[in-house]
Amino acid sequence: MHATLKFLADLPLYDEEKPYTLYGFPDDVQPKSNCEFAVRDNIPVKDVRGHEAEFKLDECGFEFHHKPSKLDLQAATFQSVGGREGVWRYLRETMDMAEETLHASKVLCFDWRV
Repeated sequence: MHATLKFLADLPLYDEEKPYTLYGFPDDVQPKSNCEFAVRDNIPVKDVRGHEAEFKLDECGFEFHHKPSKLDLQAATFQSVGGREGVWRYLRETMDMAEETLHASKVLCFDWRV
């Protein structure tokens, strides 16, 4: 299967300034960003189910891990103000898994989306 994908553009700006997008400013509904994207057509995409072990962080820049959460979160948890504590516990659990897996001294969750 082939798909059209959007990638962060390779701009000279990013040699001096890291790409960023700022969300959550009540006075400005549109996010503030210096990100520009390039669209590429005909990118091969394949189903890797059953081949997850073939992808290693050092070789591919990502890898797959399966670790069910101890938390029973529902979509509504992420959508309500009252669910913030549950979301934080989920993010903490995920950061702990990354620290353990990567043998990292610190992991920071800088962004998440439902």
